[in-house]
Amino acid sequence: MTNRPEFLRGAATAGLVTAAAPVAAMSPVHQSVDPPAGLRAHLASEMRKARIPGMQVAVARHGKVIFAESFGLADVENAVPVTRSTVFQIASCAKAFVAVALMQLVESGKLDLDAPASLYLPGLPGAWQSVTVAELASHTSGLPDLVSNLNTLSLIVHGDAGASWAKVQTMPLEFAPGEKFNYVQTNYVLLGKITDVLAGEPFSEFIRKRQLDVVGMSRTVYGDDHDVVVHSARTYTPYLVVDGKSVRTDTLYKTYIEFPPMLRTCGGLNSSAEEMTHWLIALERAALLSNKSSMTALWTARTLNDGKPGPWGVGGWVFSRSSHPVFFSVGAAKAAFALYPSDDLAIVALTNLSADLWLPFIDGIAANFLPGPPGAP
Repeated sequence: MTNRPEFLRGAATAGLVTAAAPVAAMSPVHQSVDPPAGLRAHLASEMRKARIPGMQVAVARHGKVIFAESFGLADVENAVPVTRSTVFQIASCAKAFVAVALMQLVESGKLDLDAPASLYLPGLPGAWQSVTVAELASHTSGLPDLVSNLNTLSLIVHGDAGASWAKVQTMPLEFAPGEKFNYVQTNYVLLGKITDVLAGEPFSEFIRKRQLDVVGMSRTVYGDDHDVVVHSARTYTPYLVVDGKSVRTDTLYKTYIEFPPMLRTCGGLNSSAEEMTHWLIALERAALLSNKSSMTALWTARTLNDGKPGPWGVGGWVFSRSSHPVFFSVGAAKAAFALYPSDDLAIVALTNLSADLWLPFIDGIAANFLPGPPGAP
């Protein structure tokens, strides 16, 4: 049996866009001055291979945006081009904004990453009492997931966030806290609740005031496909579920993405590549966090119970490789950013194709700006 997937809790709609539809022209809508010779060739190759309809890429070096361009179509069926004003759903990249909010609370003396989450949220289940804030932030908590399928983001009680939250608290731990890594949305739902309490306002407001407004990210907003988000790109996927397995096809399907408010710590932001790059510059230049130790905490892998580093720091993936270590975030395999702290380099790539975007794509961009190729993890 073949059916369209409910992708990120959004079933692909009845309409589809065939593979013959026009895909990303490589003439950028807005151009940077004298970009590296191989950069556009890399982007063109990646867009062709993955059949990405539309994309923005921005690069910052030494605190300045040195490359920012837009390519292709934001809305394939209506032939609407991606422009500088287009915003994309950044999915799980939103977790990094939550991570910065946590570190701001640490700096204000309101939060201790190594304290149990139950210190800030009384009434958590007994089995959850020892789980620390850092274990939530690094996905090493062992908590069960209130999402039944990561690919679909379907709640364990379909369509009912409150009932899902109640049910997940009755479920056993998957493993002892700190034992291993397991990416579950429950972690960041809890972090959102902690932020609400300590900030004295909804996490979305705290993030807007303390990050988006500070950086001047006027086009970056929370919202999903229920909401009217100005200049937002449609999201597409080439995948179908065939006999229970996800299969890539030669056809683009529209997706319908829904993030209930409780899950918007996990993936509810829309932004542009330029605005996100300015956010990364502000982060590196201490405009969002005052202490170098706070920033270092983000891109330092948290240690597991066996003394070995896990794959995450606070809010993102950490690749502590010998050549060009990187702090990396990816959302729905369609949006990604990377900070190369030792190189003072930041890269953002946003697309409207939920498919296969991962670190090699970003490393391929970085290779145009670094003295040597990024090393293997």
